[in-house]
Amino acid sequence: METLIVDRPAPVAPTHREVLARSQRLADSAARALNDEALRVERDRMALATVHSVIAGDGWERAYANASKSAAWQLAGVIAKQAANRTHGFTQKLEA
Repeated sequence: METLIVDRPAPVAPTHREVLARSQRLADSAARALNDEALRVERDRMALATVHSVIAGDGWERAYANASKSAAWQLAGVIAKQAANRTHGFTQKLEA
């Protein structure tokens, strides 16, 4: 039998919609898991995508900026929850 060698197809870059959908999924799962580091990475990644979109002039900068803002808001919520868990006793009810 003869073995056929087939070249792999070239990878296809994801569309803007796919990038934004993936970003939203990652940010949502990181927020549910209270993973502040993953949210920071996603916020920064979308901010960088915003800059690239402005330079390229492809018209998607507002969508990327909104994704970055959304991740930043989720990050603020996660940090607030983490801070509430580390009160060091300052919010404990005093027994009189």
